[in-house]
Formats: sequence, structure tokens, C-alpha cells
Amino acid sequence: MFTARYEKHGPASEVFILGDVETPNPGAGQVRVKIAFSGINPTDVKSRAGAVASVINEFQIPHHDGAGVIDAVGDGVDPTRIGERVWLMLAAKGSRYGTAAEYCIVDSDYVRALPTAAAFEPRTATLMPFRDS
Repeated sequence: MFTARYEKHGPASEVFILGDVETPNPGAGQVRVKIAFSGINPTDVKSRAGAVASVINEFQIPHHDGAGVIDAVGDGVDPTRIGERVWLMLAAKGSRYGTAAEYCIVDSDYVRALPTAAAFEPRTATLMPFRDS
């Protein structure tokens, strides 16, 4: 899958790498989302710059927020969710698979249904502060 990622902390112009990595599969309690829109979160900038403590496990795909369609589920997740339009948050929390990629792996707890009539873009722009509980 195509990604924007980094392997070390620093200024975006010096550390971002564009290119392919293996498409991940969801683990227990996770879903894989085919990303339609990725939203940058202030935490993403701070993490990439090294301003907040974060460990890079081989590489980090940034962006916590996004929207797309679930295309695979892990154990413990209802398989009828495949094909569901969603918006997601906290994708890069404790994971190297943020939303700045074609696909994202995220805890199913951080994925919310998006009605068919709703566009992906506005929900992506609402970011974490407006999440529903």
C-alpha cells in the first residue's frame, strides 16, 4: 500500500518518505479501513517532530483521524461491518498505522459509522475533539 511515513523524528521536509509498505491485516478487535480522507491532528505534528514521547517501530504512518470503508475485520469484530462507511480517530495511538496511507488498522472502538448520505470530508475535519461517545 502507498503511504506517507517517517522512520525518525524531525522536520517533515527531512523525514517524510513516500512509498509502499506491506498492507497490514487487522488483529483481534481491529478493523482495516480503506482510507478515503486523512485528517491531520495536532498530535501528529508534535509526534513527528519528537516534541512528545513516541517510539517508532520501524516506521510511523502519521495522522490519527480519517474516513473510509471497512474492508477487513479481525477476530472479535462483527464481519457484517465489512463495507461499512466510517470515520475514525486515534488511529496512530500506539500503532504505526495512521491514516496517511491507502489502508489503516485501528481498534474497532475508535471507528464510528458514517451514514450513506454523509460526505467523508466534513467528518474527517471534525477531528478528535468532536467525537461521539
